[in-house]
Amino acid sequence: MKSLILCAAATILLPAGAIATVIVESHDQPLVASTLEGRDRPLERGGLVAPVTKANGPANGLWFVPYFEVDRVVDGDSTYFAIRSESLLPSSVVAEFFDVNFELEVTETYDLEPRQVKSVALKHVPGLPVDGDGYARGLIRFSSLIPITMDVFQLETRNSFAVGGPGFVEADMCTRWHARFLRFDTAGGTTLSMMINGPRGVLLSDPATVVGDVYTEGGDFVGSFSIRTDEWALQLPVHDLVPSGLDFGVVEIVINSVFLPSGIVEVQHRALGRFSVGHAAMCMD
Repeated sequence: MKSLILCAAATILLPAGAIATVIVESHDQPLVASTLEGRDRPLERGGLVAPVTKANGPANGLWFVPYFEVDRVVDGDSTYFAIRSESLLPSSVVAEFFDVNFELEVTETYDLEPRQVKSVALKHVPGLPVDGDGYARGLIRFSSLIPITMDVFQLETRNSFAVGGPGFVEADMCTRWHARFLRFDTAGGTTLSMMINGPRGVLLSDPATVVGDVYTEGGDFVGSFSIRTDEWALQLPVHDLVPSGLDFGVVEIVINSVFLPSGIVEVQHRALGRFSVGHAAMCMD
């Protein structure tokens, strides 16, 4: 079969008056596999950076959604995830849905063909337990024998917000985390979502599950906090952790868990009616 090629060209001005032309071609046959097979020599070092080992690459084993939240009463706020098979063979991925106390509530199996994507809205997953406010909350653990990739996002219809990113693997767990925060009083602020790998803090004699120090953006220490909980997945606004009057700064967090690795911290910044941004905190291990 003859391939169809569609071309589009753009001229780009470079520094010192140099001119470069960018040509975009469209083909009706896959090119990735043949391109990789055609490399008969190692790539040269140089360019922007030296070769690095990529994180978040396709991986089998365990993947996680550290914290989910679903409105089970009103068809609104929900967590969504999508799994893509990166294998050339059909296989299955098992998803275990736990509540915040790590009690297994639902198990789902997703059969995937090569390169197939399975998208799931948690509001359509039956059997998730509902809290007194009508929300289901918890964490998800995925087990896969094949390489997969995954993305997840949280939709808030009440604020027209959505934040998300790639899923997490076991290697993403850390003990020490740093997170920048924004504090906008009643107009929003930063929320920390945590997955703790076996909380310590059920008894008053236990070590605190999570401890943190608060710093200004100028680097001045302003206070500390400790969180004692038996929940494996929780979400807290910085309003509960940071002294009032401090609108911007950084928290340094240590997760004291029963098991290693310790856990995951995600950050969500919101200015209600304006923006919402989500990302992982910085692992400092």
